[in-house]
Amino acid sequence: MNDSIEQEIIINAPIQNVWQVVTRPEHMSKWFSDTATYEPRVGSKGKLTWKDLGVYGRNGAPLEIVTVDEPHEFAFLWVSPDKETAEIDGQTLVTFRLTEVDGGTQLRVTESGFSRLALKDAVRAE
Repeated sequence: MNDSIEQEIIINAPIQNVWQVVTRPEHMSKWFSDTATYEPRVGSKGKLTWKDLGVYGRNGAPLEIVTVDEPHEFAFLWVSPDKETAEIDGQTLVTFRLTEVDGGTQLRVTESGFSRLALKDAVRAE
């Protein structure tokens, strides 16, 4: 089983603009979740919610910001929606890495830690 999922895109915008869109809750709530409540600083705890995703919509997904290296790396741990505190067997790490390139900014998004999750095999495979 792979422990991570990774996607990469080139965005035709300056790195500072992409940084703001990736890290600020008022922007994240427009492209990733319906609401985002956190401060973009290490140690900040918050939540992402979605209107149409069952349990995630009702309870949200708690998160904790673990890396803020402007304008190159932003990362948070998040947990299953039924937990109020982050436990190592219920977290994955989402990392956004930004690199200046000709024509804009390369954005690489990685979610890792799936092998640590306390999931049944069928759910893990899905």
